[in-house]
Amino acid sequence: MNQQTLCEAIRGRQLVKMRYGTDLAERTFAPYIVYRTKGLSLQVSGYQEHNPAKPLDKHEWRNFDLSDIRSLRRAEETFIPETSFDPFNKRYAAGIICHVKQNF
Repeated sequence: MNQQTLCEAIRGRQLVKMRYGTDLAERTFAPYIVYRTKGLSLQVSGYQEHNPAKPLDKHEWRNFDLSDIRSLRRAEETFIPETSFDPFNKRYAAGIICHVKQNF
């Protein structure tokens, strides 16, 4: 379910609201890519826009393990992908599930 929701958000360039690990409040996150790691776990990478637990952590690139996402929903807000994002980075070589498309 989390994988499908994230891929839908990525295709629509939508922010997501999620609770991760022991979070009590929702983070706001711009998902860019869902991929398999070399260890075959599923991760999502993108920019964290807001974390109520750490309000100074804004617009930071973050990686999250899908198995640790406790709740996830798409937000109405959209994002514009950073041009520096490279889906061909070797980090994603074990397998890309979905990634944000860039307009050039």
